[in-house]
Amino acid sequence: MTINAIIADDHELVREALQMRLKKMDVNIVAEAADGQQAVTLAEAVDFDLILMDISMPVLNGVEATQKIKEANPERKILVLSTHDSQDYVRTVAAAGADGYLLKSADFEEMQKAVQVVAMGGSYFAESVKQKLFGERDYEDEKMQSLTIREKEVLRMIDEGYRSKEIAHRLNISTRTVEAHRRNLKRKLY
Repeated sequence: MTINAIIADDHELVREALQMRLKKMDVNIVAEAADGQQAVTLAEAVDFDLILMDISMPVLNGVEATQKIKEANPERKILVLSTHDSQDYVRTVAAAGADGYLLKSADFEEMQKAVQVVAMGGSYFAESVKQKLFGERDYEDEKMQSLTIREKEVLRMIDEGYRSKEIAHRLNISTRTVEAHRRNLKRKLY
């Protein structure tokens, strides 16, 4: 099955390299964005299965673009590709609603797996960033005390790797409500 994808990266050379690699994976590039606002606009205008999103881009960064795209349509699939592997970046991207996080240094096999998993509705976080996302979180620290009981439930499920749709199903709430909780968590914790 061919996957239709949008590449959002501000470096033309990176977009070209990704395009060559993705063609070998039976991924059809339907559009390219050089900044986050272009990615948001394309997400509304183009039919696609997956967006490969860089974090550091002009106009809107990848986190802001991811959040806007997910707010408009939580079912959109976004795989973040980045050179950043700090805990702050990983958690901020997850809180924005990204379905996966892969370092640009990933080999062909890992990238292929990530693209397929996310395009098919799953979530994929590179092994090298999982600990930063799901690792030690102090649930008793001061910031955590500002969260509601429901926000804490949603945060625990995010930390366990559940997607918004799965969280909504498990908590018997709408996906839009989960996305609202994600926005509140980002505002309160990051």
